Amino acid sequence: MIFDGKSAQSITTDELRRLITDKIGEDLHLDYKGRPYVSNSHGTEELAKDVTALLNTDGGWLIIGIREDGKGRADAFVSVENPEGVRRSIIDRCLEKIDPRPPTLDIAIHQVDGHNVVVVHVPESDQKPHCARPDAEHHYFWRRYEDGNKLMTMAEIRECFEGDRVERQLSEILRVLSSMRRDTTVTRELSLESKDVDLLSLNTKEAFLKHAQDKFLPEIAKRPTYRLIACPDKIDHFNLNNHISTVRSLVANPPALRSRGAWDLKPIGNVRITENGIVAGDESYHYLAVHRNGYVEFRTPSDDDSFHWAQTGDPRPINPYAIIEPTVCLALLAVKICSLVGYDGDILFGLGLHNVKGSLLLPYSPNTHGYQMATAYPIGHAYGGRLCPEDTLKVPDVIASVDELPGTVPWRLVSEVYYRFGFRDEQVPFFDGQHKCTIGATQ
Repeated sequence: MIFDGKSAQSITTDELRRLITDKIGEDLHLDYKGRPYVSNSHGTEELAKDVTALLNTDGGWLIIGIREDGKGRADAFVSVENPEGVRRSIIDRCLEKIDPRPPTLDIAIHQVDGHNVVVVHVPESDQKPHCARPDAEHHYFWRRYEDGNKLMTMAEIRECFEGDRVERQLSEILRVLSSMRRDTTVTRELSLESKDVDLLSLNTKEAFLKHAQDKFLPEIAKRPTYRLIACPDKIDHFNLNNHISTVRSLVANPPALRSRGAWDLKPIGNVRITENGIVAGDESYHYLAVHRNGYVEFRTPSDDDSFHWAQTGDPRPINPYAIIEPTVCLALLAVKICSLVGYDGDILFGLGLHNVKGSLLLPYSPNTHGYQMATAYPIGHAYGGRLCPEDTLKVPDVIASVDELPGTVPWRLVSEVYYRFGFRDEQVPFFDGQHKCTIGATQ
């Protein structure tokens, strides 16, 4: 489910913005509203219908302030006037017109690019079925489907009434206990000293990523470094021990978008089997590693000529191919590794530039009009971007399922890098209108 596990308040403006940039469509759990529910009886009826439909299904999200394109896909922000009044009105009308009354609705107000957006999280209810009561004479039982809200059948209503509430309550208790047990494990593993930790002994993604980062930083010291990672959501269920020879071949010849002149994951140095998995190259230089738990890491120094355009002066601009191409290759490599063990869950992708304060990133490739314009204008101009203001540029992690890869994952990572250097989305090179990479063949 979209925004799974998050509260309405914890959703980021970037996540809301990407609903539009990635043209995310309405589905079983997501409904867009270009304007607030009107304050008359028709608007109240529509609100009760939408909320009960989600309560009676698996829960979901109402996003008020995003217009859809006529095909159910997010198209543009439409600012909500008086968002606090809209929030209070939703709560009041739901408490009055829904029976039984819904659990406390999770509603937050966000500002995205100058637009007010009201995000309503409707949890799945354990008091199903809920009915919408627009007036004293009518009771409507709605349920949400992939293609919208529909009235429930008698069989569906009877199933809700006759369902084993005790079984549902026990399932919820087990879910809570499992979550508590996992939280305890995360807390314990995070508290360990990284220098003493065997990474493969860790059972949680959160702890693994934290300790892997702690081990990485001393290895690069102050050297400017580009780093990519991919980590399965359930590392404790991922085991490559029976596929080491195949993984070794993959590391020696990782997926590439082009046959020559590429900035891909091709290792420099011998490919070798270690206790943790397969490693190629040098940890202080061009390096690729695949751990036995499915974690992949690629890093390369960003202070050498291969990472910069040699024909420009000081500061040397970062090569756009070197930023973009490895992200696609990493996603393709992750797909191949996951297929070995039949893993079809979520993968976290991360991209970071370390020790790069004062670096410059120019868009476009050499000998293009855009590149010539960028070099002709001073730093800080719209064409030339700005010097990196941060020593460590770490973009927000991206989570995607295996069957979505590479998809828009590379774009979501790379566009954040360009944004930090002062560029707009339309200035990011090598992506088409659907945010798919155009360098070579990406499939």
